[in-house]
Amino acid sequence: MLQLRQPAFPWMVTSLIGAMVLHGCVWFFARLLAPQGADAVVETQRQIGLGFFWMVGALALWSLKVPKSRLKAVVMGLTCAGLIGLLGSALAFGQFLLHHKVPATSHNLIPFAGFSLLMVVAQLVLAIPAAITLQQIALKRTPPDTAVPHV
Repeated sequence: MLQLRQPAFPWMVTSLIGAMVLHGCVWFFARLLAPQGADAVVETQRQIGLGFFWMVGALALWSLKVPKSRLKAVVMGLTCAGLIGLLGSALAFGQFLLHHKVPATSHNLIPFAGFSLLMVVAQLVLAIPAAITLQQIALKRTPPDTAVPHV
């Protein structure tokens, strides 16, 4: 069984800061090694901002119902990351349609959807270390003899 570390708020903030720093480092080096490495700082700032939302969402879900295992906690964090990534892709497509006045046809939708899917998968892969760090700091294992049985 897992539980939130007490007092919960300082541990949540500590886990959020630690996971965001790690998330930023992962994204910075991933973008630095990419062909357009000059955009590494800008992309890192953007991904830290997006990471903040999924990390807060995961912490909020954990405070409502603590997961039973660390694996479930990581999966919940990655689910939040995936939802934020999909929302970001939908907003980017909307901006592409409205700002550039491009018609919403299958000729435009299919390539954008394919690229968005690849981007969300990449975001999920790069979010794994941050999700693990987030749950490692925020959650602790309950000793078996003090665990409260679920009815």
